[in-house]
Amino acid sequence: MKMEIEINDETLDEVFRENLAWHINNLDEDLKSLRKRKKLQKHQRQDKEYFEKLLPALKIVGEYYGVK
Repeated sequence: MKMEIEINDETLDEVFRENLAWHINNLDEDLKSLRKRKKLQKHQRQDKEYFEKLLPALKIVGEYYGVK
């Protein structure tokens, strides 16, 4: 069974903003937690390095889309 649903652009934008805000907030919290730890396992060090690059980029995209 195939079903089509039409979603207006404003609704899509709002869903995208909320999703982006969620990711920014959670990534920020994860990064804060990793920064507080004195000893990190290898995968945690890799995550921290990646998150430190990703978070500023997500914030730029968030600003563009109006994430507060």
